[in-house]
Amino acid sequence: MFSRRLLTLPSGWRIQFGSNVNFIFETDDVRHASPATISRMGIVNMSYDYYPADGILKHELSKEPYGDLLQSYVEGNFQYAVNWLESQLLLAHLPGINRAHLLRSLLLQLHDCQSLEEYGAATLRALFGYIPNDRQREFAQLILKHANIYVPNPNYAELTHYERNRNSLEQYPVDAIETPEKGSQLIITSYMKSYLDILETLLKSQGARIAPFMLIGPSGSGKTLLLQKAVLENSGYQLATINCSTQLTPRYILHTLKTHCVTVSGIKGREYRPKQARLVLFMKNLDLCQQDSWGACEVVELLLQLAQRGGFYAENLEWIGVSGLQICASIGGNTGKIAPRYFAINQFVRVSRPTSQDMLEIVQRRLEPLLEEHFRGSENRGRSGVNLQHVSESLMDCFEKLQATFTNVGARQAHYQFSPKCIMKLLDALVFYPASDFNEALNCELLGMFRDRLISEEHVQQFEGILKQTMRKYYGKEKVFFVPKSPKSRGHLHCLTHDEWMEQVQRQVTICNSENYTIPSPITEELLSHVARITRVLSRTDAHMLILGPSGGRHLDAIFAAATFQEAKVVTLQGGPSYDLADFYNDLKMAMQAAALEQQMSYLLIEHCWLSYVPDILKPLEALLEGSEILELFGEDLETVASTLKQAAQLEGYQESMGSYFLKRKYILQRFNCLSEL
Repeated sequence: MFSRRLLTLPSGWRIQFGSNVNFIFETDDVRHASPATISRMGIVNMSYDYYPADGILKHELSKEPYGDLLQSYVEGNFQYAVNWLESQLLLAHLPGINRAHLLRSLLLQLHDCQSLEEYGAATLRALFGYIPNDRQREFAQLILKHANIYVPNPNYAELTHYERNRNSLEQYPVDAIETPEKGSQLIITSYMKSYLDILETLLKSQGARIAPFMLIGPSGSGKTLLLQKAVLENSGYQLATINCSTQLTPRYILHTLKTHCVTVSGIKGREYRPKQARLVLFMKNLDLCQQDSWGACEVVELLLQLAQRGGFYAENLEWIGVSGLQICASIGGNTGKIAPRYFAINQFVRVSRPTSQDMLEIVQRRLEPLLEEHFRGSENRGRSGVNLQHVSESLMDCFEKLQATFTNVGARQAHYQFSPKCIMKLLDALVFYPASDFNEALNCELLGMFRDRLISEEHVQQFEGILKQTMRKYYGKEKVFFVPKSPKSRGHLHCLTHDEWMEQVQRQVTICNSENYTIPSPITEELLSHVARITRVLSRTDAHMLILGPSGGRHLDAIFAAATFQEAKVVTLQGGPSYDLADFYNDLKMAMQAAALEQQMSYLLIEHCWLSYVPDILKPLEALLEGSEILELFGEDLETVASTLKQAAQLEGYQESMGSYFLKRKYILQRFNCLSEL
């Protein structure tokens, strides 16, 4: 194109450019550029050396009432902070980040600052996002000391904040934990308050282009709950969550924007505007999105365009503007999977897992209402008789020992990554058990949450040793089975003895043999345990199972016996020699429609042979397990498919679209369960 000024399109059309047409390309990386192309181009290398930091600082602070005062604070302290960050190599692992981005973050936080103390708190809020959580205390102590700012407790300098009502620099109390509202999943610790403080300033930022931001932290640190709480506290803000996966496409993001915005037309063309004051688009687990062989990601490039240019090109090449949109993404800490150009325009909030002391308090706050309201006995005057402090400490001791034992193994076995989310799920599941069986319920959930994940007898023995050491007092009864009371019990369980459960399973086997699947004799202890586990898990809302076992095991027998017990339909893939991803989508669509439209509880059974034969089906499975949607299944026809649910939605008082009601019904009212046999 450079030599002959001729461009050939994929369609075969050729475009001849005149001598008055010049091309300007902008990039941050020339690794994949052709040497022949580069050699024909003039190159201008823009670096931070050419960045007019002083001029930009003076210009931005001139808009503030106390601009001259703030400029003296910045000139006296900002350079020291940046030099320390660079000397500690804390910016080296952040792609595309330099001093210009740190200055931009600081300017965003300095709005309405009036004193040195307020400036100090703003500096911490601005720069904490670039620093790992375990180094934030050290950084805060250095910055506050250099600025001659006094704090009552330097050992917790990272909890420093400015209290505008009292015009003073204060610290969040370490041991002050707010009692959560009934039904709330988030328990506000001192560190959560500091994260909410940062989020508040980011969500209240204004301008033609609202600054996007990222929540960075490991799984189980509460990033999603944190953002939901922050958005809820801002009147007129609407949160739209997209669960990212390798299956996510830009088309689905645009579909989400369209459903959460109103379309208006003006002199500049069409524009999407939020239905309320602001739409916060939450891209959950953005680092899971698919990258191509060049390291590019279409989803991230669309987000970059929305954030920088405030719009996108439709399929007909019409430019559609988007206003009132703020993008938030969460990642697990792997910043290398995000394009540097998009990463660099974000603000950052680092979220860490709760400390051991905070985690103990959280467990106590979650257990206390369970013991007082659910596990209560008349002989204890409404109390369960369980020592809250002791059971919380024992549970956390067990969890920490499991983490220490299996952390190194987790590098080879990804499902050994035990996070605080495991404890929260365990506590949430206790409410399904009978009120008189707390010890048995706790023991059963510990086995289901941790032991069932272990792949070798050696690991099982290690687990049982830890359990005996830490939870001996809470051992359950031998030879009892917790199973659903009925197919309509919505997860609520009752306790059966060995003989009672044997009789129940025998009855289900007889029914199953007379209908669609033959279960051979005898009924073994292994089969009894498998059926109890499957029915217990799959009777709950939106539950899925991965069943691992050697070939020839009785997993299929257990699945069909459990399905008969739950009055569920087992859906198998209608495979053949030419079975491909399109056929799998058809099977998936039929199962989803049966679950949502016909109110038929369905188990979708995916055997190992299909994962080997059509490995691409793992991508849509991952999308479903992540809570993401697959636009290819129904596309724009989803509303039409769901239209038959209009009457049911009206009876429930559901206000949103029929498509979202269809997805809610598929996940909540009638369970659609994915099982894989390996």
